[in-house]
Amino acid sequence: MDAEELLRRYAAGERNFAGIELRNSVNSTDLFPNLEGADLRKINLRGASLYRVNLSGANLSSADLSGAYQFFIVRATCLQLQHNG
Repeated sequence: MDAEELLRRYAAGERNFAGIELRNSVNSTDLFPNLEGADLRKINLRGASLYRVNLSGANLSSADLSGAYQFFIVRATCLQLQHNG
């Protein structure tokens, strides 16, 4: 799934993205998936692959990133992560 699709589905009310592999959009000029500044409160990314995803400034309050592959780019991000375990 690319960042644009994730944001579209999140805006439509979906919150469960467990196990996804986030990749860059074919049409993107960014080098890596870009979720900079996105409001992703309460998103479930448990077990997701977030390799080199730009989450700078993203709101991940109460997000579940348990078991996610977490090598991502973060600058001044609000992180209140939910840990279930």
